[in-house]
Amino acid sequence: MNQTGIILILGFVLVGCIYLMSTYDNGQAVGITTDVSTYKNTTFGINLEYPSDWKKVEDDSGSWFRNTNESVNVRVESMANQNWSLDQLALRQLNLTKQQFPGQVLAESNSITIGHNYPAGKIVFTFPEEPADLNGTKYKEMQVWTINNSRAYVISYFTTIDEYDNYLPIAQKIIDSFGVISTSNK
Repeated sequence: MNQTGIILILGFVLVGCIYLMSTYDNGQAVGITTDVSTYKNTTFGINLEYPSDWKKVEDDSGSWFRNTNESVNVRVESMANQNWSLDQLALRQLNLTKQQFPGQVLAESNSITIGHNYPAGKIVFTFPEEPADLNGTKYKEMQVWTINNSRAYVISYFTTIDEYDNYLPIAQKIIDSFGVISTSNK
């Protein structure tokens, strides 16, 4: 191989290294923070970790966790279990999302385990921002749900289709950290 070929190959290797270094910071993908805050709420019976730089907003049935520009949302809801089985809760969630998101396209539906070894159901679906505008902004959502004694929990992660895969590792870390704690309003 001549000197020009070697210089060309080294140039490609250098460009590749610079690219990899720009997309990774201390071994972590950019956008995946290592700083986490712990969220505990005894009213909802929820315990989890979320990125420290995300906003937390509570309402009557759960909490929202949003990235700084609020384009990515993780919602954790807690509700009284109406003697549902996990399959009945799955049917409830499927029917509810069909009503809430006209134009929904189901991409995945299965059983999983979340948090601290809780059996759960999971769906992933896409939907248009405006049902009448099927060519407009599209969103992708993952919902997981579980039951623990007298409470049912639903965790939703959603953002635009374009951002979904970028933030999925963060959403998965939140879901993996989910735990049930004693409630103060049994």
